[in-house]
Amino acid sequence: MPINAIFSSFYKSLFLISILVSIAIFFSILSNVIFIDFLRVNPNRSQLHAASLPFIFLPIVLICDILATGVVFSFSQLFQAVIANHFVKKNQKHALYASALAIPFSAVFSWYCYDYLTPTNFNLGINTDSSWTPYQHGMTVSRYFVMLCLQSCVTFFSIFRFKFEIEARHKHAKYFLFAMVCFSCFAGVALEVIKRV
Repeated sequence: MPINAIFSSFYKSLFLISILVSIAIFFSILSNVIFIDFLRVNPNRSQLHAASLPFIFLPIVLICDILATGVVFSFSQLFQAVIANHFVKKNQKHALYASALAIPFSAVFSWYCYDYLTPTNFNLGINTDSSWTPYQHGMTVSRYFVMLCLQSCVTFFSIFRFKFEIEARHKHAKYFLFAMVCFSCFAGVALEVIKRV
């Protein structure tokens, strides 16, 4: 497989991941509107206005998510595509899974991209109290493990999608993508339900 196909596959996977995260956020916003405006009947907003909110915010969420996902995971995807290309060229039996070996290092790259290239300390000054302290940059053990979990999801999604492309299993790839879309919908609703409990 040519090197540009490997890089293309990994970056297409990153784009698909950002779409899946946007779907999860959309369903989280939709669940929030249902809980607040339809089940509890919010007197401050009409139900027609409430029903239009998720669809107004969807394009904004989609654009912001694609940009943020690209900023955070682009460097680690590049790093893992280089590793996958190296092992694929050597025709190793399990070459597709070679990028998984780099997950601990990729998580560090992704964390620092998130920490320094996204607005982690964004605050308008309207929701702070006397106990507020500015965001402290840097990696802690808990931050590392959170990013390690996220990086593992991104990497394994990219690997499985790459495997489907190489083996020309387009039918299986469609089922895999459909399962991921269903999981994103469920995750968005579950996130909102967990916040309400």
